Amino acid sequence: TDEHEEARQLLLIMLKALKGFAHIQTSSANITSQKMPLLEVFISQFLNSVNVLIKRGLRSDYVRQEENLAFLKGKLNVGKQVRHNFINKHKFFCEYDEFMLDRPANRLIHSALLKVKSFARSASNQKLLQELLFVFHEIPKSNDHKLDFTKLKQDRGMSYYQAPLEWCRLILNGFSPQNMKGNTNAASLLFPMEKVFEDYVAKVLKEQLASKHPEFTLSTQATGQHLATYDNRGRFSLRPDLLIRHGMNNKVVLDTKWKLLDSSMT
Repeated sequence: TDEHEEARQLLLIMLKALKGFAHIQTSSANITSQKMPLLEVFISQFLNSVNVLIKRGLRSDYVRQEENLAFLKGKLNVGKQVRHNFINKHKFFCEYDEFMLDRPANRLIHSALLKVKSFARSASNQKLLQELLFVFHEIPKSNDHKLDFTKLKQDRGMSYYQAPLEWCRLILNGFSPQNMKGNTNAASLLFPMEKVFEDYVAKVLKEQLASKHPEFTLSTQATGQHLATYDNRGRFSLRPDLLIRHGMNNKVVLDTKWKLLDSSMT
């Protein structure tokens, strides 16, 4: 219906404002023309970003390895040599660096591909997904997403990893499966709508203030203020969603809330 299509387009516009995630293509042909379910659209965009990455080349990195070998490679781990090879004098417990595809960025992409595998329904997405998984089959998946995100290194010439990794961050941290209501039984992806709404409101307000009231500035998640002072120390730190300032003076404090309205309730 027209209402559903309008809501669909509004969601895409709001998602475009999500901080650090400008990779959603709100005007691409597969959204506006083919009327694909949004789930398939997001999966398609993620898979295409990974496909572009593969064509440019997966990046390797030096990974520290430990192995008990019949020959010396790298340097000898004296402690483990004594512990493991006290009897087997012919063995060497070695530490060495090996240039491998097993790096956090590639592990995260592999994990995200495996996660969307259970969601993909369109034949084109399933076909491309299988091709991509074949490329990643020798790369282990991430066993700790949060830790691997902290270990990400943007080496020189790796800017083309940015879009796939932003998708990975959203897929692995922000999505959860939920059955869609309506005429379809396909799985949907639940966005952190509180954050989406907050970022969208901040974006619109910043644009309005810049064009009509440039003397005001807008800060998000502002810090530095406290609810009370005790023993000359601030207590209970405040962090409002939005804070409008005029110079150094705080003028308006705003809190954004995303609520689902029930039309059956009066």
